Amino acid sequence: MLNIINTTSVPAPNGHYSQAVEANGFIFTSVQLGVSPKRPDASVSDELKTILYNIEQILLASESKLSKVVKITIYLSDIKDWAVVDKVIEEFFGAHKPARGIIPVSDLHLGAKVGAEVVAVK
Repeated sequence: MLNIINTTSVPAPNGHYSQAVEANGFIFTSVQLGVSPKRPDASVSDELKTILYNIEQILLASESKLSKVVKITIYLSDIKDWAVVDKVIEEFFGAHKPARGIIPVSDLHLGAKVGAEVVAVK
């Protein structure tokens, strides 16, 4: 059985998808972006902090949390920002080290510099 997760704590999806889906005790989030019309020139660090905050809110709405993330996938428009991403991830997750993939991409929607999605357990 699938459970569709959407919360008003974060921006609504900008297309035909859910913020997350729960299946067999796992939570799969859609890729989140941290861009905002109020902050069009946000840094990679700021974008990723917004993304992780939004992911945390989605997980809380799913009865999960960051410490239950088993995998995070990060899409990065400039691989030179790897160290910045690593630092922000460490700040958010602390001692918890989920599996991780960083995938370089040429473009992200809305001019974002970084995007991320997670798989967590409930």
